[in-house]
Amino acid sequence: MKIQSADRLLALQNELTQLKKYDILGLAETWIPGQTCSRLTSGEYLYNSGKLGDSRFSGVGLLISAEMNRKVVGVKYVSDRIIQVLLKLRAGKTLRITQVYAPQSGRGEDEYDLFLDQLSLSLARPVTNDIVLGDFNASTGPCQNGERHIGKYSYDTRSDRGQLLSHFCVAQQLYLMNGFFKKGRNRRWTWHSPDRTILKEIDHVLSKNKSIVEDVTVLSKVSGSDHRMVRATLKLPCKTNRSRPYTHVKPEYDRLELIFTMIEHLRQLPIAETPNEELTQLKHALLSTAKDCARQPILQTRLSPLSLSLLERRRLMKHGLTNNRFALVEYAELCKLLRKSIKNDLNNYYVNVMEKAVDENRLKRGRSEVVQKQNQMIHLQRPDGSITDNVADLMEETTRFYNDLYSSESGTYTHDRDPNVLINRITADEFTAAARHMKD
Repeated sequence: MKIQSADRLLALQNELTQLKKYDILGLAETWIPGQTCSRLTSGEYLYNSGKLGDSRFSGVGLLISAEMNRKVVGVKYVSDRIIQVLLKLRAGKTLRITQVYAPQSGRGEDEYDLFLDQLSLSLARPVTNDIVLGDFNASTGPCQNGERHIGKYSYDTRSDRGQLLSHFCVAQQLYLMNGFFKKGRNRRWTWHSPDRTILKEIDHVLSKNKSIVEDVTVLSKVSGSDHRMVRATLKLPCKTNRSRPYTHVKPEYDRLELIFTMIEHLRQLPIAETPNEELTQLKHALLSTAKDCARQPILQTRLSPLSLSLLERRRLMKHGLTNNRFALVEYAELCKLLRKSIKNDLNNYYVNVMEKAVDENRLKRGRSEVVQKQNQMIHLQRPDGSITDNVADLMEETTRFYNDLYSSESGTYTHDRDPNVLINRITADEFTAAARHMKD
């Protein structure tokens, strides 16, 4: 799914609201160049591995929830077709998630063999649990001749690349989990041709341990791609809290209203008999003033009602697979209209936020509001020229760098104060003058 632009990323985030919960989402053909790690405004972390130059038709990514991202101990950017993330579970166990995007059917078989060889090398390091998922561009069909690594419920017939994928699963001791769960015919296919006449199951979930996979099914809730989402439910020794990120919005206050309201509350206070009673009254007056003057700001949404209605209409069309002969044309035109509408919404949102920031003299706050994602540090170069490839090594190298930066061969500096030099105390008037010059 292409998410290289802000409008496409926003459309994906809106589509994901249709899902009740998810921890890790694999993405293929992201069209995002380079190796990046970004924190989205929604709280999720997006890891992407793409080409440094031309980003078209390449790039794989993993979208990880904020809670699950705390368990990430390493990320490996193998190529623009393979990305891996390693998670630390309970009792010292680990889980490696590998997202792939195999060469299309139009590419030569040699390129597909090279992709499988590269994937095999990336899986060489042993871990407790291994999951490989993504677009393999291969149909395996049901098991044949007593095969144990492929289930009997797989969709479609086996292709030449499906046979290569079957041999790869045997060599790597991987189970192709899609076919082990009985589903209806409409819950099997994962890709459709442009004219909707060909339906294939080319997106797969592979696992070395069948017992940890409780279910694999295809979802039709998420639209916007010629692929349908495949959901795998895992049973792991891992406790997660899927609560939403903390999104409390600070209330706004009018300064003059605060002053007059506070004066009114102070006038109504009775005479206190003890200092503690006076302190309690002041606290109550401050809280009452803040509560009375608080005004919840009107949040500006990025998507307009028109875009939201177009998104819902696209979901209802179900990839244009209806009996209406004009459904394909209508679906294509609807996607174009939706992209234009989202782009206009983003432009209007940016203009409104920055105009408000200029009026309130809060440009820094305005810039932070329009940012859709913040890039994170992913690699550091060591003094010997090697590159860190996981979070632990990155933190270790950062600690070493700053320790060397602020260390001194002369030891800890000590200041000997001259007792003959008289230092005047800071007065209350100086405090008051300094406070008046502070920024509100």
